[in-house]
Amino acid sequence: MSIRHASEFRELTDAELAVQLFNAHDELFRLRFQLATRKQKNHQRVRLVKREVARMLTVVHERELQALYDQALAWFHEDNAAEDGAAPATDETTELSASAEEAPAPRRRGLFGRS
Repeated sequence: MSIRHASEFRELTDAELAVQLFNAHDELFRLRFQLATRKQKNHQRVRLVKREVARMLTVVHERELQALYDQALAWFHEDNAAEDGAAPATDETTELSASAEEAPAPRRRGLFGRS
């Protein structure tokens, strides 16, 4: 089995990632059981599965942090709009919002879009 990188896990949906994580935990349990009963000789496989689980958990944690960050950012913008008294939109702001809606969002890599 080849090494799967975190970028491969980032491409999965939340449901697919949860299934992959469940399967990896199950495989890790079975490997530990086989090692304890001396039916498995490959100790390295345990190490690889543990690292794969860690990569998946990292992606899950990144998604949780990104959701919290987006939520806080939305609250911040709501608070600023309330303080400004909900000033009417000018032509500049409507142009900026229209161009932001048309342009595709840049692909985020890792935590908060860092390279």
